[in-house]
Amino acid sequence: MKRLYLGCAAGAALLFSAGTVLAQTVIEITPAQERTVYTTLYGQRVTTGVAPRDFDVSVGTVLPADIELVEVPATVEIAPVRRYRYVVVGNRVILVDPTSRRVEKVITP
Repeated sequence: MKRLYLGCAAGAALLFSAGTVLAQTVIEITPAQERTVYTTLYGQRVTTGVAPRDFDVSVGTVLPADIELVEVPATVEIAPVRRYRYVVVGNRVILVDPTSRRVEKVITP
């Protein structure tokens, strides 16, 4: 009986961890594409979509609602990037899932 409980607990843990891994999104782009995205989006320098310089942000962070996200312009023709929104934090371009506001990628110069 003890083995049955232990087996169920291990199975549940495995199932939960697999679901967590599957829920994570990875933006797969080449380094050259990353540079193109950075120069295009950072070069926009729009007044909206800029977070405070001291705002600590990393992949997985959920951005507060008061930080305005900007649509990736049509000039960025890299398909995986087009579905995200972005914000500039200091010298970093942050790609964000528009529905969850979760940071998916941080691009630095």
